[in-house]
Parts: sequence; C-alpha cells; structure tokens
Amino acid sequence: MFAVREDALLRDTIDRILKRGLKYVPVVDDQHRLRGIITRTALVDLVYDTIWGKAAGEDGDGDD
Repeated sequence: MFAVREDALLRDTIDRILKRGLKYVPVVDDQHRLRGIITRTALVDLVYDTIWGKAAGEDGDGDD
C-alpha cells in the first residue's frame, strides 16, 4: 500500500500522487499508524489558494 508520511514535503506528496494517478492516499506517522487522508482535490485546492489566494469574502468558516 502506498502512503505518505505526515512530515513529507508538500511538493513530494503532490509529485507522488500525480505520478501514480491516485485520487487519495493515507497519511501515516513514524509507526505507520493512520493520521489522515489527503485527496487530490485537497491538494489542488491548497495549491490554488497558495498561488492565487482565496476570493474576497471567502474565509472557509461556512458563515458566508
């Protein structure tokens, strides 16, 4: 099973997910315990927000 460590660099995680064509991967700690799941969609959103920022009025709290 393919997984990424929770301390992996974002660019390495993106590269691995895209090269393998995966939609999601588990995130594990040093003892290989599940810490979470990262999806391709979440990575795209993160990269988009980092490069272009959120649109005016978007704060992500759902109160808009």
